[in-house]
Amino acid sequence: MDHIFIRNFEASVARDENGNIPVTFEVSSDNTGEFGYELHAIFTASDNSIYHEVLLIKGCGMLNENLHLAVSTTEIQDMGGFMLRLTTYVQHGQTSIRDSAWLDLRLWRE
Repeated sequence: MDHIFIRNFEASVARDENGNIPVTFEVSSDNTGEFGYELHAIFTASDNSIYHEVLLIKGCGMLNENLHLAVSTTEIQDMGGFMLRLTTYVQHGQTSIRDSAWLDLRLWRE
């Protein structure tokens, strides 16, 4: 396996009645199989430096298939706007092939 790419990474800031936001993405590869992912909420200061991050969800999915998640944000509701950082990886022996993508949701403070 040479590479993986995150595609179609989207999220809504509209929370459902349980405090979840919908997140979708696909991890594209020339191969098939499983990948792992971690999704973090990233909080930044006025100079854009990161001052806090929260792991929202960690799991796995299948390469080349859309993944639809309902991500709980109940523990960060009072922290204002945030960015989402998605990190995906495939273990290949001792090597980990990774890709990361960001969504800026700071403009939609509640």
